[in-house]
Amino acid sequence: MNRIDRLTAHLSEAQRKLIITRATLISAGIIAFFALVGRFLLDRLGINLYAFDIAGGALLFLIAVDMLFGRQSGTRETKAESEEAMTREDIVLTHSRHSAGSSRYSIYLERS
Repeated sequence: MNRIDRLTAHLSEAQRKLIITRATLISAGIIAFFALVGRFLLDRLGINLYAFDIAGGALLFLIAVDMLFGRQSGTRETKAESEEAMTREDIVLTHSRHSAGSSRYSIYLERS
């Protein structure tokens, strides 16, 4: 069962397809809008792409520092969410080397 099936388990197949279609069309519309208008919008606001490079680098640096020091994010988890997380399946990625020097990655579900 994939993530979409889990999120929409209470819906019918027709409702699932409608949600997937709407989400795809909306995201394609947003991408197309900014592909066509994005440069003009940035120019009108006086923002160049170099500023995005700097801002993106600063944001990645701050996230890395938070990860390095093990700080928790600002989101909080309820007790019910914590208990539910303990019963969920985990996706595990394993790596193995073969005698010929090739590598293989395996993905499987593991019950916590």
